[in-house]
This record gives sequence, structure tokens and C-alpha cells, in this order.
Amino acid sequence: MKQDGRLTLSGRRMAEFPLEPSLSKCVIRASALGCLRHMAIAVAMLSLDSIFVVTRDPKERVAMASARDKLFSSGNGDVTGYVRLMEEWLRAGPLQQEFCDSHYVNARSLLRARDVLDQILKTCERIGLDLSAVQESDTFPIEPFTKSLLAGFFMNVSVLSFDKRTYLVVRPIDSSAGRVIPTGFGANGGGPGDCDTAIAELHPSSYLFQRGMNTNADKRGKFSAPPSAQAADERPHLVVFTQLRCTKKRYMMHVTAIPCAEWVLDMAPVNYFTKEELEANLRKRKHG
Repeated sequence: MKQDGRLTLSGRRMAEFPLEPSLSKCVIRASALGCLRHMAIAVAMLSLDSIFVVTRDPKERVAMASARDKLFSSGNGDVTGYVRLMEEWLRAGPLQQEFCDSHYVNARSLLRARDVLDQILKTCERIGLDLSAVQESDTFPIEPFTKSLLAGFFMNVSVLSFDKRTYLVVRPIDSSAGRVIPTGFGANGGGPGDCDTAIAELHPSSYLFQRGMNTNADKRGKFSAPPSAQAADERPHLVVFTQLRCTKKRYMMHVTAIPCAEWVLDMAPVNYFTKEELEANLRKRKHG
């Protein structure tokens, strides 16, 4: 928005999507970074209440975890996993129901996501976003995709705490960034300025909670497969989430690992973070 209250071109385009502002921002940024279709799929999947079938059978839970691992292990968290799941389901064609059965996925949910995806792509085409401007690569575009996600959810960046289990939100969720501050977000009921007690945990449904991941990414953001179970169990140091679920605890939902702190600084609004502030949080974690 401009100083006189009028929407910028980006703001007008965002307003065309029937989405939350943060998600619309992700789509607009993805268009500029050449990963629009990937982000459109991600947003469609994030619109779902549930993706996986719930089962209490121990054998089925093991099979479900194995099937999920094949889809999610090559990415950097939940959201990239959702994209790959949707892409594999679309490629399955007439065998889509068999795909859902073997991966313990709710078929009706994916049908709804496909409808949402169609609406997003039609809106992109109508407002002039170039769907053909896609990066040519055989691998998932981790860096542009994660940066696009950060453009919409920079206010949800979190750093691994001293206990190596919980996370500290680097900057508390602020209503001015299009999000609502949950009641008692700080561990002591602190408000927006209570940065040090803004503690949240990975939700048990998150892939990063179940398996962890190998965060040894190179500067281009390419992730290698975990060399060992121990490495796979390490939790990422820096993450971004799209939703906070508050019960007796505060759980981060739909979590993505950030391999490079500079990506946060690149995508956040000017002066929202300072490099010193972000690095100070990281130093506290590393030497705590």
C-alpha cells in the first residue's frame, strides 16, 4: 500500500485472490522468482483441513510413515512435501485412487485441492502473471520456493531453542503483518514485545517433528539426503511456519526449514529484521 492509502500493483494483484494476504503474497513473489506453479500447488494444499488418513493400527502407521518419507525426504519440510505429493497424485492419472490408498492420503481432500489450484491458476492468468516463467531445473527449486514462502510469512520465522526441541519466534506475530496475535503467546502471557518468551513447538503431524532432516545445504539451497539416522533426527536451526495452533501448547503447523539466514533478510520488509538482531538470536542458540 502506498502512503496515500492506494494499493500498489502488487497489492491490487493480491486482492484478486480469494486467499489470506500472506498466501497471496507468496503467490505474487513466486511469480517473480520462477516457481509460480509450485507455490500455487502449495497454497492449494494449505487450504485443506486434513491431508492424511488417520489410523491407529501400528502396522499401517509404519507403512504410512514410510510412504510419506519417500515424498517428503528430498525437500526441506512440510510444504515442499505437500507439493510433491500433489504432483505425484496428478501424474498418477487413472491410478489416483490407488496412489491415495498406498500413501494413506485422503482422496477427497486432494480433489478439493485440485479445484482450489484451478481457481488460483485461472486468477494468475487473468491478472497477467506468467505461468510459463518457470525455472528450468530437474530438481525442486528449494531456494526460490522458500524465499517466496518467506515473503508471505516472514513474521513466523523461528529459531531452535537451547533445549534443541522448542523454538523461539524471532519476531512475535504482529497484527500489522496481517496476522493475529494469539492470546498469551508469550510463555508468561507476554504481548507483542515479549520476544524472549515467544516459544512454540513443532506439531507432531509435521514431517520435521517425525523425522527431522539433514540441514547441510550448500549456498544454493540444495539439500542432500541424510547420511545417517542420527543426522536425519537433527532439527533444523531456523524455520518458518504458516499457522500457529494454540491448545495447552503453541504448535507450529506446516513448517519449512530455512538453510540460510540471508534468505530471511532478503524477503522480509526493510527494517523488519536487522542482520545483527537475527545473528544475535542465532549466536545465543549456538553458544547456549
